Amino acid sequence: RIASTHISRDRTFWASVWDVKTGQELGHFESDIMLGTVTFSPDGNLLMLGETSWSSGVSILWNLTSNQEVYRLDGHARGINEIAFAPDGRTVLTVGQDGVVILWDVGTGQEIRRFEHPAATNSAVLSPDGRRLLTTADDGLVRLWDVDTGVELRLFVGHSIAPYDAHFSPDGHTLFSSSETEVIQWDLATGAAIRRYPLGSTWNIVLSRDGRGLFLLSGEPDSAFYQLRVDTSDELLAWVQENRYVREFTCEERALYRIEPLCK
Repeated sequence: RIASTHISRDRTFWASVWDVKTGQELGHFESDIMLGTVTFSPDGNLLMLGETSWSSGVSILWNLTSNQEVYRLDGHARGINEIAFAPDGRTVLTVGQDGVVILWDVGTGQEIRRFEHPAATNSAVLSPDGRRLLTTADDGLVRLWDVDTGVELRLFVGHSIAPYDAHFSPDGHTLFSSSETEVIQWDLATGAAIRRYPLGSTWNIVLSRDGRGLFLLSGEPDSAFYQLRVDTSDELLAWVQENRYVREFTCEERALYRIEPLCK
């Protein structure tokens, strides 16, 4: 299933859920706020929708089984840029244009903790164990947080422009972040940049389960979908050794550089 939001001609705001295989609409509901971001819960039973507005940032939790609104979360001064559920579905993050990322309890709708930034926040994602949090913001930085204490653990400095997205690698040793100019792989323990991919504007990052594949959705001007193979330095050197090719020198080159045996 996929979900979408749209505005009718009479300025009514809608959210719809679709069957990917058949293209049929499975259900929809009308809203009194301008909807932008939409995300399924891990079990697929809930849908969280975020408001797109400069004056408020309300999120709505919708039960897809009963087709009813469960509750509304009102904690942002501006609109919602992204919503991300924890892997276990028990908590959810709302990412605000007001520079605040809020962690909520899905069962109760209560706010658990706030993570404040000096600029608008673009994305947030929890580690697989739920203990750490990655955020990106318009100040150009990627931040690592301790979820239990709310303490900022590390800054990742290296993007020349605001990063859009960031994700942990499955093994928890590295992370990837994207911006309008490049994708950077970072060492999580030291904060050092390991590798840079100059791919231009890259909006979204998805890592394969084994961490060996990197899938990227780019924006303008090419609007392309990239698939990259992620190798360690040792693996990359081994591949070069196995696949390198050195052509034969011409007679002129052998004579010029005095490479034996010379041509007769």
